[in-house]
Amino acid sequence: MGELTRREFLAYVSAVGATTVLGLPHLRGGLWPQLDSALAAAPELKELTAWGVIDAQISSQQVIADKKGFFAAQGMGVRNRLVQSGPDIGPLIAGGSAPVSFETNITVIIVQASGVPAIIVTPLANIAGTQAVVGRKGLTLQSAKDLEGMRIGMVNGAGVLIAIRNMAKELGVDITKIKFINMAPVDQVAAISHGEIDAMAAWEPWVTKGIGAGGTF
Repeated sequence: MGELTRREFLAYVSAVGATTVLGLPHLRGGLWPQLDSALAAAPELKELTAWGVIDAQISSQQVIADKKGFFAAQGMGVRNRLVQSGPDIGPLIAGGSAPVSFETNITVIIVQASGVPAIIVTPLANIAGTQAVVGRKGLTLQSAKDLEGMRIGMVNGAGVLIAIRNMAKELGVDITKIKFINMAPVDQVAAISHGEIDAMAAWEPWVTKGIGAGGTF
């Protein structure tokens, strides 16, 4: 089958509560039959809200598309709403408030594992190299084991946790002894500058901001 227009694309993902982050290059031909049925039964949407993240690495595409008139050219009225981080969008997807959203793939995987028919439809960017842990000023680590007992600020459900888990497994760190504190990236930067946490686990631009606040990469 031919490729979808932007208008068909938005109508599709809006009908099935889909996300638009990473993964499938084509929307037709191999998707769940129930999703195709949902598209056929749903009325065409001409107005919708597209949720995203203030991180330009993730949501710059949707903002540029709006400013360049790509949505309007397909007869769509799209309102962009940006939040602090991808995990904040998870509950909105599950509750049906975010039929179209832009975030990291881990958020979609978590939502889908909970039984919500979310689907990854297109790649945006490879930002894996921007995930990092930044220690507070004066923090000294002789080995990875020194992380045990420390307080690390991190958004619940953030993809950076996967990297930390893999590190812990590889280097013999008991991850259950690390105290993870749920906080938004902007709050992590403030907390690390005041010494309220030992480290922060986030992504750019917050990694650079954390270093600028006195932290160590």
